[in-house]
Amino acid sequence: MYSLQGNEVQHQIAHTDVAYIGVSDNHRAGVSSLNTMTFPARYSRRAFIGGLAVTASGAIAGCLGQDDDPTVLSPGELSPAEGAGIPRNGDELPSVQVKSPLHERTVSTDAFVGERHVLLTYVFTRCTMACPLLAAALAMVQADAIASGYEDDIVCMPITFDPGYDDDEQLRTFSDAVGADPDRESWHFLRPDDPTHAEEIVTGNFGIEFRETEPEDEIDMPFMHTSAITLANVDGIVERTYAGRVPETTTVLDDTLEVVQAFE
Repeated sequence: MYSLQGNEVQHQIAHTDVAYIGVSDNHRAGVSSLNTMTFPARYSRRAFIGGLAVTASGAIAGCLGQDDDPTVLSPGELSPAEGAGIPRNGDELPSVQVKSPLHERTVSTDAFVGERHVLLTYVFTRCTMACPLLAAALAMVQADAIASGYEDDIVCMPITFDPGYDDDEQLRTFSDAVGADPDRESWHFLRPDDPTHAEEIVTGNFGIEFRETEPEDEIDMPFMHTSAITLANVDGIVERTYAGRVPETTTVLDDTLEVVQAFE
């Protein structure tokens, strides 16, 4: 996976057990190939978080019991550098208005504060490297939430920075391909109005760098970008941002479960 970190481009292995998706002239066929991706089998989430409460109850209770620490999680190993402009552990979730076209309304990124924990990622549907994996991590959380009965506690909000290409059909096809249900209230695929609006939101508000590729980049992709997922709790406070490479899908799921459990 190629990603932007400041002004440098780093070539990193995004995932050790999932092959890269090959570039296809037929985008729909390329995205459909994501259906061959396999994810770890689900286990009993309630049993997991019940055990977690026993083994880590002191740490969780300590976090929530102190007025000066509004988070459950620590920053984590993929936390962005201080001053990078990317939301970090303890920051307030940026508030921006963005269209959610598959739900035919405009929402704010902090619209669910007081109601749901929020996961965001920053993608474009023509991507065949990091973006499907980033979105699949959110889709795994949605699928588990539906199966385990905590769907009303979370919302997944991928944001495209390629609004000229990513029409409603592309957003739906991509969502379906990574295993999400785009019609549910727990999945809002956000699309800025135009490229300028996308830059204002994705880079200006969330600090996620992206740019169009150039021939010397030697990448058969339209964009290069920072890979990131942001998890914010129901109070609108960022718990973790996983930045610089794609985190394990199970890591994002387990962290989300820990936050959900702590706020029950």
